[in-house]
Amino acid sequence: MVIRRTKPRNIRDVIREVLKENHLDKGLQEQELIRRWYEITGRMIANATKTIYIRDRKLFVNIHSAVIRNEISLIKDGLITELNQAYEEPVIDDIILK
Repeated sequence: MVIRRTKPRNIRDVIREVLKENHLDKGLQEQELIRRWYEITGRMIANATKTIYIRDRKLFVNIHSAVIRNEISLIKDGLITELNQAYEEPVIDDIILK
């Protein structure tokens, strides 16, 4: 059965609804958060980041500089808050630095 709506809807809202119904929104949020890492942390930290991925609500970041890794560990709580700020529910709970 086709449901017709009388009001036009924003395509963004339609896509989000379809993703949520098919349980694909979580992976999309994780990829968006990884992209935001590079925007929020800035050029120096982004250049020092080797690999980055999310598993079990933890953001794993491999940094090749011990100095930068230490600096990030000092501001980790603020980074978590800022990274999660764009989402209704938190996407990550912790940042693991390697």
